[in-house]
Amino acid sequence: MSEKQTFEEIIKKAEHYAKIKQWNNALAFYDKAVTLSPGNIDLYYNRAQIRHILCNYPGALEDYNKILELDPGCSKALVQRGILWGFHLRDPQKGIVDFGKVNKDDPIKAIACLYAGILFYNKKDYDNAEKEYEKALKRDPGIGAIHFFRALLYKETGKYLKALDDYKTALKKGFTCSELFFDLGLVYAKFRNFHQTRQEFLHSHTEVPYRISGFQDYHCNYFNDGRQAVTENIYPDHAKIENLSYYLERGFVRYANYYFRHVCKDCKECIPLRVVVNDFLVSRSLKRTLKRNSDLRIVIPDSPVVDPVRANLFEKYYKNKHKSDSPKSPEEEIAFRHLGFKNSYELDFYLDDTLVAVHIVDAGSDALYAAYLYYDTNYMKRRLGVFCIAKAIEFAAKLGKSFYYMGWYIEKLPIMAYKKQFRPNQLLIDGVWKDFCGKV
Repeated sequence: MSEKQTFEEIIKKAEHYAKIKQWNNALAFYDKAVTLSPGNIDLYYNRAQIRHILCNYPGALEDYNKILELDPGCSKALVQRGILWGFHLRDPQKGIVDFGKVNKDDPIKAIACLYAGILFYNKKDYDNAEKEYEKALKRDPGIGAIHFFRALLYKETGKYLKALDDYKTALKKGFTCSELFFDLGLVYAKFRNFHQTRQEFLHSHTEVPYRISGFQDYHCNYFNDGRQAVTENIYPDHAKIENLSYYLERGFVRYANYYFRHVCKDCKECIPLRVVVNDFLVSRSLKRTLKRNSDLRIVIPDSPVVDPVRANLFEKYYKNKHKSDSPKSPEEEIAFRHLGFKNSYELDFYLDDTLVAVHIVDAGSDALYAAYLYYDTNYMKRRLGVFCIAKAIEFAAKLGKSFYYMGWYIEKLPIMAYKKQFRPNQLLIDGVWKDFCGKV
């Protein structure tokens, strides 16, 4: 067999394994091909794509750097390297620079402008984000994704009618994903069209996520000492309910229609905590709280409810507990908390005919997650929060769940440290769940 035949055979095998998604095998053959033809840009590009899929981002970056060394104006390499910098290697400015280098006459420039807009949006530089989206639409007005991301910007900046128009335009142009219908539902919630909100949310659960996953840096919400928080955000496939338990076990929590966990470089204060349901201990203090609230009636609707009554209760709770208005409108807040996950239960607590507390819990294959809890702050002496959690743990036991996940435990903050009273519990330390507060 000649050297040429050997090289062609290696390429065929690399392409074959890539086609059937046997990535490691494909990578091995591309490694051989690159050795035989070190100046072939296509080989570096194909290998970089596979390294990207395998989350070998430094390796993919090395390949894109080599391509741009061989051809500094290679648009597709600039775009892919920009994606790496901006969404995986957490250097958005380098990503923006790469997107800006793409030739303005190249058809891929519209995509480059779109990604640059997303990075500006993530940095909360909304003016530049809008400019990039406008550039993208001028170069290719047929891309529905551009309207989707501009709609996100309009919604974030309170331009709800513009957002509504862009979401609908994205759909007309054939762009669909679970996030689009989810956010469209939030816009309808803003206008208190809760029926349409529910319809859009239900639709979102049948669509494939766009998977805008990555890392986000922002000022810490828990400590006002200047520290920076970093979260890893993931948009999983909501059609697979077992994903919830998978992510909870790894320290993620649900917020709206995505999961996130803290991966802060210099701080480890936020520690996931879960209660061992089958061994749940009712302490003397908890017995008194249960007795004090024995006159409350618990109702579990067929599906979570979004209406003005709950919106008003949430708004009152947030203002009194956090001494400020919620970042979003109360209508949006309860919409994504109640309807953001496909398999959520709503536990309603009534005093006579008055709704005094609402607890939303998400059901996974082996766990319940305390998604959100709010109550009437006129009844602080009743310890409604503690009571609702105890009843949710009882509910988890009835459903045959092993764990009740409570989100973050933060020892230095009473508002987060109270969770250790629900025993026995475990903390996720360095990727391993360890017993924390036991039965005694």
